[in-house]
Amino acid sequence: MEKLIKLFVLLSFISLKCLSWDGSTEIWNNGSGTIGDPYQIHTAENLAYLAASTTDGENWNGVYFELLANLDLSGCEWVSIGNSTTSFNGNFNGSGHFISGLTIENQKNDNGLFGKTGSSAVISNLGIESNCNLSPQNAYNFGTICGYSNGLIMNCYNRANIYAVSGVVVGGICGLDNGTITNCYNTGNIYGQTHIGGIAGDSYNEMSVCYNVGLIQATIGEYGAIVGYSNFSYYNYCFYNSDVGSATGAGDLSDNTLHMVSLTTADMKLQLFVDSLNNGPEFYQDTIQPWTLDVDQINNGYPVFLWELSTKINSNENISLTIFPNPVSDRLFIHSEAFLDFVEIYDLAGNIICSIDCRHTNEIKTEFITPGVYVLNVYFINEGQSSLFFIKQ
Repeated sequence: MEKLIKLFVLLSFISLKCLSWDGSTEIWNNGSGTIGDPYQIHTAENLAYLAASTTDGENWNGVYFELLANLDLSGCEWVSIGNSTTSFNGNFNGSGHFISGLTIENQKNDNGLFGKTGSSAVISNLGIESNCNLSPQNAYNFGTICGYSNGLIMNCYNRANIYAVSGVVVGGICGLDNGTITNCYNTGNIYGQTHIGGIAGDSYNEMSVCYNVGLIQATIGEYGAIVGYSNFSYYNYCFYNSDVGSATGAGDLSDNTLHMVSLTTADMKLQLFVDSLNNGPEFYQDTIQPWTLDVDQINNGYPVFLWELSTKINSNENISLTIFPNPVSDRLFIHSEAFLDFVEIYDLAGNIICSIDCRHTNEIKTEFITPGVYVLNVYFINEGQSSLFFIKQ
C-alpha cells in the first residue's frame, strides 16, 4: 500500500508539472528545410525535437525553420537548442509568434531558448512572454532568446523576468553576444551576480536599434541597462529608460564606439521615439522599418513590432490561413485548407499593388515590391476572404 501511495504521489506530481507540455518530442511533418519551404514548427513537441536533435549532434547548418504558432512550454524544464558541444547553425524565423511558459532552473552554461549558435545562425521575429520561470543557478551565459550567440539575432523581444542569483553574463535577449543584435527590446527585470545587461550580459561585436526598460541589478559586479560588459564593440541607436533603476547604458566598457541614449518613460512612448528606432543608422534606412506605437497596449505603451499587432483583419475565422516567411524577401507562400482563388496586395494608403490568380499556385512573387508594410487580401473559392498584414524587407 505504501508503494502505491508513493507511486500515486509521483504520478500526480508529474501530471501537475507537465500540465501544458509533457516533455515529449515529435518531428515536424511539413517543409523541406529550404528558404522557400522551411520546416514548419507547429507544436512544443516539434520545437523540443529541434532541441533534442541538436543535442544529439545535428547543427542544422543552412537549414530553415519557421514557427507557425504561439507555444506554451510550461510544465517541463526546457533543454536549449544548441549547446557548447553542438551550436545551432540554422535559420529560425519566429514569424511573429511568441514563447510562453519557458522554464529554466538548471546550472548549465550557454542557456536559453537557444543555448549556443554558430556564425551562420539567424534567429528572428520571435518573442518571449512574461509568464516564464527563469531562475538559472551558478551558470554562465544566459539569455531568453540565446545564451551564447555567434550569429544574428533580429526583431526579437523579451518580457520575462530573470532571477539568476549566482548568474554571470546574463542578458534579457542574449547572455554573451559575439555576433550581431539588431531591432530587439527587453522589458523584463533582470537580477544576477555580475555582467548583467538589459539586452546582453557581455557584448563583443555589434548592437543596433535596441531598447531596454527593465530593471537591471547585479549583486557584486558590472551591470548596465543595455550591456553589462563590453569589449571592442559597436553600438548604434540603443536606448534605455532613465526612470528605471540606476543602471547606465553599460557597466564596464573597453574600446567601444557608443551610441547609448537615456530617455524618460514619457519620451519612450512618443511617436518621435518610434521614428528614431525606424530611421536610425544610415545602413538601416534602406531596410524595412518594423517599429510602431503600442496602439493595442500590449507592451505598456512602449514601441512594439508591427507583427505584434493583430495581423488578421476582416478575417474568416472558419478558415485556417498562414503565410510565410513574414517578413518576406522575394517569395511569399500561402497555406490554407480552403481552395485559393486570387489575392490582392494593397499598401497602407489603400492603393492596390497587384492582383494575382492563385487557383494553381500558393506562391506569390514579391521581389518587385518596395520595402514596407502591406495588406494581403486572400480570396477563397466559395469561402469568402481573409486579410493579413505582411512586411516586405
